[in-house]
Amino acid sequence: MALKHTAIFYDCEKTFGVLKFLSYEGVRNVFDNEKGEKTDEIKSRVYRLISERQGEVIEVTIPPEVAEKNLKKGATVVLKGLNILPIAKRGYGSDTNNYIQAEDLLEVGGATQNVPPVPSFGKKEDGKKE
Repeated sequence: MALKHTAIFYDCEKTFGVLKFLSYEGVRNVFDNEKGEKTDEIKSRVYRLISERQGEVIEVTIPPEVAEKNLKKGATVVLKGLNILPIAKRGYGSDTNNYIQAEDLLEVGGATQNVPPVPSFGKKEDGKKE
């Protein structure tokens, strides 16, 4: 099925549940194809968040116009204007990666809570492999 738009917009809370700030990963710069190198122009800012509902760390891209966030690890955050682009992986099968974008990353209430542990899939609670 062909979609009329290049992105599908999602309900942040239903998709990710509670989000906790983990780290700021830095900027992605614009690439100059003619020179074959990165420029000083910022393309986006990248943050890593822990998603309660997904049970894993997600990487979120924010536009460069939004100032860099100085959040404490474990701060509860919400994504404004969530946009998820499914990207097909190369190779066999129909696996996809999701490129997660948002208009902004906002702290909720200013209270910092403990960062939940990221689940280790394939291990029992006692730490032994299944």
